[in-house]
Parts: sequence; structure tokens; C-alpha cells
Amino acid sequence: MSNEDRTQIIRAILFEDWDPVGFGPLLPADEYDAYIPGIMQLLEKHCTTEQLETHLVKIEKERFGAAQASGKASVAAKNLVASWSASR
Repeated sequence: MSNEDRTQIIRAILFEDWDPVGFGPLLPADEYDAYIPGIMQLLEKHCTTEQLETHLVKIEKERFGAAQASGKASVAAKNLVASWSASR
């Protein structure tokens, strides 16, 4: 699978399962693209679901000013790790 294919899968999971902004279809398609390289880097290093969840929660708090985690990071992290494993 190409990096572009993986990018598309990650983008879809971020929109469908994570979406910390909460505007879903109202957002531009590239809204979360800035976070994809960091996520890919973690996945390439065979991170655990928990490590990826921690990364997503950190983004929620630092970049979006969330006082607490949305609770969506866990599902997104599980799906990201599973899709990455399946694409190998």
C-alpha cells in the first residue's frame, strides 16, 4: 500500500472516529492533515494503541485547548493501529 493510500485511510479515521473539533462534514478535507505525519511516524515505529491514544489526547489538549480528552481518541487509536497492521 502506498503512503498516499495510508494517508487517505488515516484522514478518514481522524474524521470519522476522532474529530476533536466536532464539525465533521463542515470541515475542509485537510483539516487534520497536519497531524498525519506524526501519526504515521508513530505507526511506523510499531506504537501501541495506548501510545497513539496518548498522542491524540495531547493534540486535543495542546492544539484544540480541550480541558479534558474527548474520549474519541481511544477508538481512533485502535482503528489506526488496526488499519496500519492490515496495510502491511
